[in-house]
Amino acid sequence: MCSNIRKFSIPKLFSPKEKELVTENDEPVDPKKWTRNDVIKYLQCKKKEIEINEDTIKIIKREKFSGLGFLALTKEDKLIQYCKMPFGAAITIVELAKELKELKNFFV
Repeated sequence: MCSNIRKFSIPKLFSPKEKELVTENDEPVDPKKWTRNDVIKYLQCKKKEIEINEDTIKIIKREKFSGLGFLALTKEDKLIQYCKMPFGAAITIVELAKELKELKNFFV
């Protein structure tokens, strides 16, 4: 499932172990440029680590979040209100988007 994902060592914004990011020509691709499929691939690879389930991923897929839209997520209440996502899942998704935004210098 994660064969199109390459691991990069990320600054200590996450954890000491390597995180998986979509790449192109062996270079990290800025999450703002991710397609909807890239976002889903990323969530599929992270689902065990961050304990999200397929239903949550299906909601993100149904709502057609591209990388830019995914990074724009800042409020759990919007995911709950408009996407009918459970509160715990919404918090997890928003926190993941925040972590990706913190990596902006890595993608410059």
